[in-house]
Amino acid sequence: MGFAYTYGLTKGTDASSFGGKGLIDVAQYLTFVLRALDYKSETDFRWKTPWELSDRIGLTHGDYREGVSFTRGDVARISLAALGMRLKDSGMTLAEALIAQGVFTREQYASVNGTSGEQADVFDPERVYEKLMAMREVLPDGMIWTGEEHWALEYEDVINGVVTQITFNGYGCAAFALRLTSAAFGKLPLRTLGRGTFRYEDLRVGDTLRIENDTHSAVILELYDDHVVVAEGAYNNSVHWGRSLSREEAVSANYVWTRYPA
Repeated sequence: MGFAYTYGLTKGTDASSFGGKGLIDVAQYLTFVLRALDYKSETDFRWKTPWELSDRIGLTHGDYREGVSFTRGDVARISLAALGMRLKDSGMTLAEALIAQGVFTREQYASVNGTSGEQADVFDPERVYEKLMAMREVLPDGMIWTGEEHWALEYEDVINGVVTQITFNGYGCAAFALRLTSAAFGKLPLRTLGRGTFRYEDLRVGDTLRIENDTHSAVILELYDDHVVVAEGAYNNSVHWGRSLSREEAVSANYVWTRYPA
């Protein structure tokens, strides 16, 4: 219960108790699952009628309402379905996030879900590229994007053995980079690779190059032997897709932000 409370899955039945001896009903369990998908009760949905949201996003299909029979089989059914659902405001599924965090492996998930390990791989460059390019409709070429734009990346990281909540604020081109890469990587931690600590061969689709004397951010869309293709915000005060940077420009970046694990 302490774990569930710490991570915002449950808030208890009142200010001082959890009702641990009671039976879980469908409204309570759907509330737990929707919170695990990053939806907020009383903001995104009402905890007394969570099926209104779960039906809308495709987690359930009109089969759960107040007073219906709710068994352990239903818990398993909803839980498995939730693993394939995308986290709120993210291109990443719950399963992909848990795989990335090492909770279980791609192979373990594939064995119970009937998918190949490749399909469950959140770090597959083709999947990352597809998720990045899907944002081109949301953030089209020429869209006004100035240095005043803001985006906050919130995630958990383990620092000195302690799970720590981190908020990383970006403005202008950095805000664009954080927003775009979050579509592919959700709330995975961000690592910084300083100049000299990475090779050109270490760069991957979705990495962010910090260039032009640490004044501009550009997200890698495509990698070739002699150049990269990037997307960027606050480029002449707008969004721009498709500019090429030479191999030398990329490898001489001041640093790289990556959402891939070490």
